[in-house]
Amino acid sequence: MTLAKSQDKDFLVVARITALSGDAGFLKLKLLTDFADKFRKLETVYVDFFGSMKELAVESIKGSDVNLMIKFRAFNSKTEAGVLIEKFIYIPESKRIELPAGTHFIHEYIGSEVVKNGAVFGIIKDFYRLKSNDVYVILKTDGSEYLVPAVEDFIDRFSGEEKRLYLKDGEEFYDED
Repeated sequence: MTLAKSQDKDFLVVARITALSGDAGFLKLKLLTDFADKFRKLETVYVDFFGSMKELAVESIKGSDVNLMIKFRAFNSKTEAGVLIEKFIYIPESKRIELPAGTHFIHEYIGSEVVKNGAVFGIIKDFYRLKSNDVYVILKTDGSEYLVPAVEDFIDRFSGEEKRLYLKDGEEFYDED
């Protein structure tokens, strides 16, 4: 879901189109990157249409980081832009920025196993970006969803190589009461 391959190129997900905004073809986004300033500078992006990446020219980006909207050239109405709702926006992996050691992109967490007390607890399905911290949405092995704040009190470590998030051992902070 977060890494795609097309025409022998690797692509990274940077946003998901969530809804229309107005009548002029603007689309609301959920950013999947911490680098909104870099996102705002993009002139072209890619969208997957039936297994093939199509390059789209960015006409305008506006709004705040949590309320970002994009307009593509040639998508000038609700009808034209509506076909893009729920699609992901990609960039070529070659445009990826380098992160400091020990930090990871959000897409590296999605789909990762979550280990608690030495056993697989579930898989990271999604995340919420909140003002205070991110929150992981974990699909537990029993099929239920569980929310875990992405803070040191709960997280032991993340291994990108293993694609595993290790929660701190113990039961006390997992109570649902």
